[in-house]
Amino acid sequence: MNADDLNKLQNQLGLTLPSKWKRLMLDYPAALQDLIRHNGIGVCEFEFCNEPQLLAEFNEEVRCGLIYDSEGVAYDWPAEFLVIGDNGHGDYYCIAVNDPDCNVLYFDHQLGEFFEMQETLASFVDCLVAQYGDVQSPRNG
Repeated sequence: MNADDLNKLQNQLGLTLPSKWKRLMLDYPAALQDLIRHNGIGVCEFEFCNEPQLLAEFNEEVRCGLIYDSEGVAYDWPAEFLVIGDNGHGDYYCIAVNDPDCNVLYFDHQLGEFFEMQETLASFVDCLVAQYGDVQSPRNG
């Protein structure tokens, strides 16, 4: 991802993106670049997405009433929450754009609730490396 991608995403979503997150996207952690999930898809495409088009899609999806709570009612996504990834099962990882620490939250779509997952983006990266570091990547053998 480059600065133009970030500017486009920011304009598309109408959000001021947090500087800590933008710096991490511009210098995406090498430890995550080749990590592969158990289904063969890269972590950089889901859990900590660095694909501008996918990030736009994740964020537009949650904002257009496609998320429902456990009773089938459309969920109003908080305007200040930026989706930074998806677990592939309907749950999202997000940060509040007004949180300078960028605590990573986990949105459980079945409960319709947010839970603090990690206190920093760095600890989120460490968590993903610990979770997927042993999965063999076809990219790196």
